Amino acid sequence: MIANLLNAIKIWYKNCSPKKKQQIVLILLGVLATCSLLILTGSSDSQNDALAFTPMYYVGVFIKLIGILLLFVGGAVVFRRWQKSRSRGIFGRQMTILESIRLSPKQALHLVRVGDQHLLIGATDQAVALISSVSIVEKNSDAEMASLEPAFDFSSLFKKVSQQQENSSLAKLEEKA
Repeated sequence: MIANLLNAIKIWYKNCSPKKKQQIVLILLGVLATCSLLILTGSSDSQNDALAFTPMYYVGVFIKLIGILLLFVGGAVVFRRWQKSRSRGIFGRQMTILESIRLSPKQALHLVRVGDQHLLIGATDQAVALISSVSIVEKNSDAEMASLEPAFDFSSLFKKVSQQQENSSLAKLEEKA
């Protein structure tokens, strides 16, 4: 019966996520700290006499302090994870990076989806700037989804946006002249 229980625990441990494993480790640390506190709080004659503080008394106090701190930190970690999962649960992620291209070690272009919008963003070490809003038509056919080609081509999109930027800057120059 004990062997079956151990095998079931091993199978569950292999199949659970790393987050669950961390939670179990924290719970086991809390249980271990609580058990050690219960074991070390046995009655002794030195606790009845206030003047008879032995070195073992101080060791016991130190171990109890460490146990309480571990329980406090473990509770805080579990509470924060619970809060994070609760805040993300209803809406999910609203922003995703669809594609990124490095132009240099310090410059990059990112195609970002925010809700229903697609935005082309330029990022450097000093600033992040919106280049333009982009309309992307996604293909929904099952045969097309099976192919490995992406639903949009980032290089052609970048060329189109850069041409629009050049045309608008040329038009501004012509207006000034």
